[in-house]
Amino acid sequence: MSQKRSRVTLRDVADKAFVSVTTASEALRGVERVDPETRRRVAIAARELGYRTDTRARTLRSGKTARLTATLFPVLPEGDADRLLKWFWIRAHYSITQRLAQHNIANVWLPTFEPGLLELPIDALLVIRPEDESRVAVPPGIPFGLPTILLGGVPADDDAFTVVLDSDLDEAVDVALTHLKEAGAQHIVFLCTPQPLSPNPLIAQQCAVWSDTYGVKVDWHETNVLPDELIERFLDDGADAFLLLVDDDMHEVAVVLEAVKRAGKRIPEDVMLLSFAEGQYEALLDPPVTALSFEGAARGGLVADMIAEGLDTAVFKPPQMPITLSVRASTMRGPFA
Repeated sequence: MSQKRSRVTLRDVADKAFVSVTTASEALRGVERVDPETRRRVAIAARELGYRTDTRARTLRSGKTARLTATLFPVLPEGDADRLLKWFWIRAHYSITQRLAQHNIANVWLPTFEPGLLELPIDALLVIRPEDESRVAVPPGIPFGLPTILLGGVPADDDAFTVVLDSDLDEAVDVALTHLKEAGAQHIVFLCTPQPLSPNPLIAQQCAVWSDTYGVKVDWHETNVLPDELIERFLDDGADAFLLLVDDDMHEVAVVLEAVKRAGKRIPEDVMLLSFAEGQYEALLDPPVTALSFEGAARGGLVADMIAEGLDTAVFKPPQMPITLSVRASTMRGPFA
């Protein structure tokens, strides 16, 4: 009969790193007086041994009756630019804070990393980075074993974060294009306004690969304005569907809709419209426009539930994030008629 593997202790880590237990403890907690080389050696030893700190034991030792998390969430750009994605991130962050409170977990928000954060008795750190192309590192001095969650962005080190939650923009683009294809589209125009919070070059590349795979023409076009002449040019070129990822879906979707009507095209018989959205505005248009939403509020709640469960069990299970396609009159043809 095999023997049960004993739990790795701090003494094991200290012995492997050739330091005292006190030094190992201070190195893993990010105490500044430990020199960087020793801290690195201890962290490597802990990782190789599979050492994990127990957040529940730390809570009991500190005498805390409630738990505390911290969120690093940058201040988003001012102005109307990127309203759609800013609205998503704001709703997600608000929902995270509200749901954590329901779990009796307080959450402190900081726009940038501050050394004073290390003085707070936090139980987990959430890093929100809307810029999906950026490489994100765990802030310096964060204690080893402190649960760290990255939402959006790309980790600079694959092993740095406890959990990495992707924004799933590539999956959403695939869902939108596939819906239009199944509704009968043969020439899709993907209109996207320049957005600092989304990786447009990656989306353009994805559209090219998808087009080659499924044999449906996809024209990627990035523009600051949506004049009738632009829409008419695509229609003259045979476009029968428009996919919109725009700064302000409350205005620009209506602009495209009316431009298609003025060109004498019927919706959805001649031309279909689908928009990325974070709300219900598209349902109020005539005809109502099919919309795809990342469900910022719902995603925030799921992230908070994951954090709460992880702090209770020491196991952080990434949730299945929702992407909701609301099919409306603007794409109701073919199998969706």
